[in-house]
Amino acid sequence: MRFDKKNKIIDRIFGFPPPKFLRMPAVGVTISDHSIKVMELLHSGNHLEIGRYGDIPIQEDVMIAGDIKDRKKLKDILLSIKEKFGIDFIYASVPEEKAYLFKIELPRESINNIRENIEFQLEEFVPISSKEAVFDYEIITERNNNDKIEVNVSAISEKYINDYLSIFQEAGMMPVSFEIEAQALKRAVVPAGDLGTYMIIDIGRTRTGISIVSEGFLRYTSTVSIGGDSLITAIQKQTGVSFEEADKIKQKFGFIKNEKNAELYKSLTITMSALEEEINKRYSYWSESPENINKNKRKIEKIILCGGNAHIPGFKEYLSLRIKTPVEIANIWTNALSFDNYIPEISFNYSSGYASVVGLVLDEMY
Repeated sequence: MRFDKKNKIIDRIFGFPPPKFLRMPAVGVTISDHSIKVMELLHSGNHLEIGRYGDIPIQEDVMIAGDIKDRKKLKDILLSIKEKFGIDFIYASVPEEKAYLFKIELPRESINNIRENIEFQLEEFVPISSKEAVFDYEIITERNNNDKIEVNVSAISEKYINDYLSIFQEAGMMPVSFEIEAQALKRAVVPAGDLGTYMIIDIGRTRTGISIVSEGFLRYTSTVSIGGDSLITAIQKQTGVSFEEADKIKQKFGFIKNEKNAELYKSLTITMSALEEEINKRYSYWSESPENINKNKRKIEKIILCGGNAHIPGFKEYLSLRIKTPVEIANIWTNALSFDNYIPEISFNYSSGYASVVGLVLDEMY
């Protein structure tokens, strides 16, 4: 689901949705509080390959919880990206904590004017008026037994979208669309056509996104203010080393327990217990929801880890043991390419941080 008044910002600019063979090359761009990631996928024969890409750091306090706090500094960074990569058109993400995702039921006869029906009911589900909101939707199911259709709706403040739109335009980039980051993650890491139920956990430096995908649709998403930097802080308190050295210790030892690092392991597990609790809350919320109880197809089959902290040694095994659910590291190339045709130059560990940016452009590649 992509945000703008007519689904595509480019439709509004040019007045019509261009056919795919006329669409200009575009690059995925995600902005977090600490970095901007850029990724382009290109057709090469019968497969995709990586084009332009990069991970550009952002200074502290330029972005806070997805809000632009220093427009000048952010614009300067975007201008440098524009100059380095020669980017014109982009697919951009918005953090899920700024968006609202909900499900509604509508009469089957309203299928030809769904958007108008959603707009009429929007304020019942989100704390913004329909005039101030931008939204998109997906039809989930059509229920024959009660003449209803289920619709997934995502909404966000138009002001928030316009803030991002204007700063990209000031830097010489034209957003083709905006999309919830969790939606892009789903597209990248869940195999196309897979109707299973999975929890996706995206662990960043200071925030962790938790989403649930079931039967091919994004069903739930939330964000908690705990990330990999919390572990670094715990290591600093335990050892007295610098932030950089603590990060190296995290990457080297992580959650691998032995006689030498027993105290460190204890410190990290205490720190991670806060995130573990938040994950369990959402796991229970989903599992105990009336529409999911006693439905095996709605049972969370596994947890998919992605983000810059997904590869902390031992964390996958630790989380699986604590949540009592299989955990795997995401393959962000699942729907993008086959290793039989092409081996990306980005290492598997490093690629985990690019999951959402790959998902942004995948929708336009086929």
